[in-house]
Amino acid sequence: MSNRYFIWKEANCQEINSKWVEISGREFYSLLKESPKKRYFEKIDECVEDGADVLVFETTYERYKKWHREHERKCRSKRLELKYRNSIIFLNDYIVSSEGSLNDFIADIDENVEDKALKNVECIVLQDAIKNLNDEERLVLDIVKRAMEENKSERGICKELGIDREKFRYQREKVFEKIKKYFSPKQE
Repeated sequence: MSNRYFIWKEANCQEINSKWVEISGREFYSLLKESPKKRYFEKIDECVEDGADVLVFETTYERYKKWHREHERKCRSKRLELKYRNSIIFLNDYIVSSEGSLNDFIADIDENVEDKALKNVECIVLQDAIKNLNDEERLVLDIVKRAMEENKSERGICKELGIDREKFRYQREKVFEKIKKYFSPKQE
């Protein structure tokens, strides 16, 4: 797998009857630094996992904007997916009964008892976590909740309330980390 760079043979062709010329990586980077006119490039890297080359083609500004928007969306999705992976919660860590563990009970085929029990436990744990937040942390959760309910951006709500956006983002991450600790099994 390697990077391959292609530029238009005629720099002003704007993809009309374009002919491509392959250049080296060094030529590509020096072109970016030294070119007086801004040039746009689109990266094709869908099959990289299969060992395919990454292709970089010169393109128009409109196509570049479209590609960049899609590329940023994919990157955001991947970052969020990695950040908020589901963690496994074992019910036996939270519920202990004199009648035995939850694994000893047989589930009803018509009703998913495990899912209901897990949701109930998660609700109880979440309520407990929220009770232990201070007023400032609860305000952060209220903003997140309001943004979802009203289909507004958190940024817009922060602006309405006169709250600094960067401070809010920092506090939101801290609150989520604090709540997340309630869902991890207790270490003895």
